[in-house]
Amino acid sequence: MYSFACDYLEGCHEDVLKALCETNMEQAPGYGADRFTKQAADAIRSACQDEQASVYFVNGGTQTNQLVIDTMLAPYEGVIAAQTGHINVHEAGAIECTGHKVLALPETNGKLSASDVDAYVQRFYRDDNHEHMVFPGMVYISHPTEYGTLYSADELRQLAKVCHANHLKLFLDGARLGYGLAADDTDVTLPLIDEFCDVFYIGGTKVGALNGEAIVFPGGKEPTHFLTQIKQHGALFAKGRLVGVQFLALFTDDLYLRISRHAIEAAKQIRQIFEAAGCQFYIDSPTNQQFIILENNVMKELSRWVEFGYWEDYDEDHTVVRFASSWATTQEGIGELRQAVSRCLKQPSMKLVQGEEKDLSAAMDMINAAKRYLHDCGVDQWQTGYPDEACILEDLRSKKGYFAQVGDQKIGYLCIDFNGEPAYEHLNGSWHTDLPYVVVHRMAFSDQTRGHGFSHKVFQLIEELSASKGIYSFRVDTDADNQKMKHILLQNGFQYCGTIWFDHSEKIAFDKKIGSETNENM
Repeated sequence: MYSFACDYLEGCHEDVLKALCETNMEQAPGYGADRFTKQAADAIRSACQDEQASVYFVNGGTQTNQLVIDTMLAPYEGVIAAQTGHINVHEAGAIECTGHKVLALPETNGKLSASDVDAYVQRFYRDDNHEHMVFPGMVYISHPTEYGTLYSADELRQLAKVCHANHLKLFLDGARLGYGLAADDTDVTLPLIDEFCDVFYIGGTKVGALNGEAIVFPGGKEPTHFLTQIKQHGALFAKGRLVGVQFLALFTDDLYLRISRHAIEAAKQIRQIFEAAGCQFYIDSPTNQQFIILENNVMKELSRWVEFGYWEDYDEDHTVVRFASSWATTQEGIGELRQAVSRCLKQPSMKLVQGEEKDLSAAMDMINAAKRYLHDCGVDQWQTGYPDEACILEDLRSKKGYFAQVGDQKIGYLCIDFNGEPAYEHLNGSWHTDLPYVVVHRMAFSDQTRGHGFSHKVFQLIEELSASKGIYSFRVDTDADNQKMKHILLQNGFQYCGTIWFDHSEKIAFDKKIGSETNENM
């Protein structure tokens, strides 16, 4: 049974293991004085673009959080964190054991807002009895958060501004930092984190290492005698080389980000599987953690085939569960999940139905809904009139207009053309096959069904229809700034081919071979 329960199920990446084996018999001084640890620290400084940064290596995340918070706070100070924050929920009171209270605040999608932090501090100092209370001394955030969400660069900037204005330290928990840095469309980088935070750590345990986290103090502003305090906390490795070797491997040839990217791509496949099954997501996570709402009986049945994590109750009949990918997630595991979901979740029965002229109004409703959606997303596609009623009417008259239909409900419209597309004869690039092809234009879905993964099923049905006609190549194009459609195409196995000119603008073109066994026998 394959497990998606967490992202630290396997040992370590093969390059990390190779580095450990190759250096195993080399004698080296202890407590981080070895050459591997020094080189790893240098590599991290370089990645952070901060040659003055101080870097220390310890064993695990809870140990790191306790150590950093305890050494940076005065005895009378506590640490502000989100109610869902790891130090508040899943660390067994490790922070409180050092005498520091976790000051939990409400969060939004796992994130603290600068305004809420500032309001809390202002209320604290307005209270005439604040000398009898726990002083706020630090703000703790995690990136990614416990819900797989990410702070933006501006959100970090605003938090840093509030912290520094109120003399608070800003601490970023980076247990899964690689998966945050590798996520699509993030504007947060290591140098930016180094700029805004007083301290952060780079997680290794969950991102390719056997164990270990790298604590970074930007500008070398660590607590006095920090190494001594690490030892006081029982956190100083005698064989410090073990973590040093691993981080040196992770920060050589961009390995840390490359393997993190693997987890992001696997998470996209996980999301696609549940979208295609019509499942609802609890939160929109761009990282390796995906949170799905399942009926309790479905959850129980699915757990017979794959492992995943319970997260929280949604209501009496539904539960939020977590599927986590990692640097080590395999395509075999993704395949097991796909089969398990197919067994346990009733997927909507969909079919392609050829449209008639009388269906023009229904088709235009979907086309216009898609135009509004693209406009709201800031995409210029379909914003100059095309496709209009005349275009769709010609589709229907020529028997190229189809509806995606579930039961009696039309949920999508598209043009399926087996006669070729003249614009494709002038591709700036190259197609992957010269076989006769099917082309799809003007695909649109109703507002009510958008986001449920139905496009994946539509592509499957088009491929089946094409194969029945002896067509084994599939071509399609979209606007370069239509990131949603580009993502859908790549997730459905299409490959980028080049650019064409269509509808008065440049488009990016993709193709896909279908019916591979038939192709090989032709």
